[in-house]
Amino acid sequence: MLKTMNLDWNSFFSTISQSASGMIAIIAAFIISKLLGENEKMESLEGQIDELIIDYNDIVHRVSHRKFEWLDKMEIDRDDDIETAIKAGEFNSLSDEDKLLKLYEIAPYLHQTDACLPALKKLIAELTPRGFGFNQLSHRLLRPVEVWYKVNEEHEKVKALQVDSYTLINKFTKLKEDCKSAQRNLKPIQNLLYILIIGFLVAAIYPLHFLPMGENENPSIEFSIAALKCSLFSFKGIFIILLTAVVIGIFGYFLYFIKEIRKGYKSLDDLLATKYLILKNYSPYFK
Repeated sequence: MLKTMNLDWNSFFSTISQSASGMIAIIAAFIISKLLGENEKMESLEGQIDELIIDYNDIVHRVSHRKFEWLDKMEIDRDDDIETAIKAGEFNSLSDEDKLLKLYEIAPYLHQTDACLPALKKLIAELTPRGFGFNQLSHRLLRPVEVWYKVNEEHEKVKALQVDSYTLINKFTKLKEDCKSAQRNLKPIQNLLYILIIGFLVAAIYPLHFLPMGENENPSIEFSIAALKCSLFSFKGIFIILLTAVVIGIFGYFLYFIKEIRKGYKSLDDLLATKYLILKNYSPYFK
């Protein structure tokens, strides 16, 4: 006749609690490592953004020294298509606004500075027939070659700065996407922390309240205020509460840490304002 072996409930609940605690500790260690990595990533992105802002200020400073108005005056002065249009009377009877629209249609490469309209009017006056019907000789033909060399040189400097601006905008855009991607990585870590908190309470702490159990005693679950008071305010219950408070406090700190990292990324988002992503903010004359 077979004898029924009684289950050692003390060993059973103790093993469950220890196994759950060990597993939670391993996962928690992984989370800590991951969070520290995310914090380092945020600090790295912040450093990269600071460097790009320095580059942005440098470009804006260099752009401010370029002679956009002078370039527009010189280009209007030497553009054959503009001269042909003036001689053909295409600017006759046009308002100042319409003259500018016509000018930019003929020469779309102009930077559209405030110098365009005065330069155009001056050229129209020069090319208007006078006296015996001969046009006044355009002073652009009298300029030395060195002047046009300087114009071309200034154009090259402006183009180089515009290319640098485009490159910097792409870098800012890439960093903005990296920040968004990093923020999305925090959500699974936060959810995992909530799961670990629940798992710790259910699998590691709850089995401890059954201990110790007498021989041949079966576990029972009792829902009453008296049983709750007996469990909480006993010597064993106080230590379980202290253990729970310490572990939950640690998990709570990491949840707070995630919140702070999110605040850091929010600050980076604010730092990556649209002014760094729009070409016009590098110079109103860039197109």
